Amino acid sequence: QTMASFQSVVVVAVAAIVATAAHAADTDNCGGECVPGNAEFCGLDNQCHIYSCQAWYEFGPRNYTGYDGVSPTPLTCQDIQVT
Repeated sequence: QTMASFQSVVVVAVAAIVATAAHAADTDNCGGECVPGNAEFCGLDNQCHIYSCQAWYEFGPRNYTGYDGVSPTPLTCQDIQVT
């Protein structure tokens, strides 16, 4: 249950921060090649990634996602209800 709770928090956190962190991520080290209008962001690996739960978890800002590249916690992405 703890793992499921953590995963749910990550999914909700991703949804909540994408809008606010997108600009910061897009202006990082990808040389302006990522196109925010095409739902792309500049990842920590300095590559453009299409916004998805898995991509944001792995390549988004670690202070938001909590991803640990040495021993990553498996992530189960689920759609959230529109409110």
